Amino acid sequence: MFTPSLASTYSLLESSGKKFEVVFVSSDKNSHQFTEYYGEMPWACLDYEDRDRKNALSARFGVQGIPTLVLMGPDGEVFQTQVRTQNKDLKLLWF
Repeated sequence: MFTPSLASTYSLLESSGKKFEVVFVSSDKNSHQFTEYYGEMPWACLDYEDRDRKNALSARFGVQGIPTLVLMGPDGEVFQTQVRTQNKDLKLLWF
């Protein structure tokens, strides 16, 4: 339920001209799973093969489960982590 809700919010924000980006960082077990899942997403992604960067990002943001959504500003300042568990209506984060 989370990814479809995020995709809907993403499309709404994009169509309203909000400046933001979502970057998908996969924790899938293999590239086939990644390709299947990412095919449903309208946003950018980290290349699946870049496991070193994925691991570094997971460590930096304390990823303990999936999906994890981290909100950050253009300068890299983290506004909120664990967005998935704290916000039932993602649109409220931007409107």
